[in-house]
Order: sequence, then C-alpha cells, then structure tokens
Amino acid sequence: MKILGAIGTKQLQILIDSGSIDNFVNEKLIEKLHCTVQEVGSMPVTIADGTKLPCMKVCKGFQWSMQGSWFKADMMVIPLSNYDIVLGVQWLQTLNHIMWNFKKLIMQFTINGQPYELKGTMSKGVSLCSMEKLNSWLTHLDQIMECQLFSLFAPDNSNFQHHTHTNKVQPFEPLEALLEKYQDVFEIPTGLPPFRDCDHKIKLNDENINLNLKPYRYPSIQKTIIEQMTQELLDTGVIWNN
Repeated sequence: MKILGAIGTKQLQILIDSGSIDNFVNEKLIEKLHCTVQEVGSMPVTIADGTKLPCMKVCKGFQWSMQGSWFKADMMVIPLSNYDIVLGVQWLQTLNHIMWNFKKLIMQFTINGQPYELKGTMSKGVSLCSMEKLNSWLTHLDQIMECQLFSLFAPDNSNFQHHTHTNKVQPFEPLEALLEKYQDVFEIPTGLPPFRDCDHKIKLNDENINLNLKPYRYPSIQKTIIEQMTQELLDTGVIWNN
C-alpha cells in the first residue's frame, strides 16, 4: 500500500510491503537529511524485480511523519528509485493487531493504547506533466518513468496543439550522396510500379467469392485525414473504384 509521508516540508513516497522483511530508506534521502548512519557487513538485498543491491549502512531510529503522526524505526540504507521508504515486516511486527481494508486502502492499528488510521493513495492513472518536468526526468537516466506523448486538436480540427520545429539541421554528406545516386527510388510514386519478371501477387482460394466484411469504426477526428489519403491513392492510380 502506498502512503504519503513527510519530514518537515519534504514529501515522501512510502510503500508498506508485507512481502519485504526489513525496512529500507533511499540513500539519497539520507544524504540530503544528513542522517547518522552506521556501517554494517555487506548484505545483498533482492528487490521485487530480482535485482540484488548491496546494503552496507543502517540508520538507527529514523523518524518520519505519516498523515499527522510520527513514527520511528531502524532503516537499511539502499538506493531506491520509486520510493523514499519501504516499510516491511520489521515495522509491521511492532503494530501488533492490524485491520487492513485493501478495497478502501485503510490500515488501522493501535500502539500503546493510541489508535492510528492510515489511508493509502489511489492510483490516478494518467496525469499531465509540464515540458520542464519531463526534460528534467529525461536528463536523469537512472530514474524510471512511464509517459504518453500526445497532441490536442484545436476546436476547428484544423491545427495541432504542438508543431514540430527543426533548427540547425546539418547536412549529412553520405546520406545526401545516397539520395542523389538512387533518386528514382526515393521519388514519390505517381502510379503503380512497373511490371517485373517476378511480381508479387496475393493468391486467393477462390477469386469468384466476394468477401463481405463488417465495416469498422474509426474516430471522427481521423475522417478528414483518411479521406485525403484515399483521394491521393485514387489520383495516383494505386487504387481504383470497383
């Protein structure tokens, strides 16, 4: 279950994972907070994807806040990419009896007679991101992200929201020479290709049988483009009316 936590003004991404034995904290967070750590013997840690990470440091008595309540636990220090803290069985054992509603993502427990309730974060699916933030992520190759790039049509369906701009294009001489040498190959076709000794042909089982297929739907926003492409094929003789 994913929980939002904090240390001061720093927001933390926390994962409560009953499949993890120990507690882990991101080493970058420890360095940023200047926390005191202790050296321990090298212990390989296997994460969810099977990758083994070296763990040689532990942070004793690490404190953090979750939804208005402060907590304290020992943390193994390893490099984490998606979360700041992973709370495993080591922390869950200190909570005694736990009521966990996975449908509503609510976790209830009692410590020293004090009841606590934590609410997990729901997945929001696709969210928008600024171009500055995307460029920042792309400059850090060690981060993992999933994104979709798309453009929006204007209300009149005539213009895209984004236009491609190409600046400072340097000619590549070997490519220019290749295009010039085989200019006839790269020309825009104006009709069917010439007849050759070996032409490609799709052989049907019975050419006398006309196939009757149910028409498929396409988004109305693509209607104009499809009609333009079809008209170009008709004008060049690549296809014709039956």
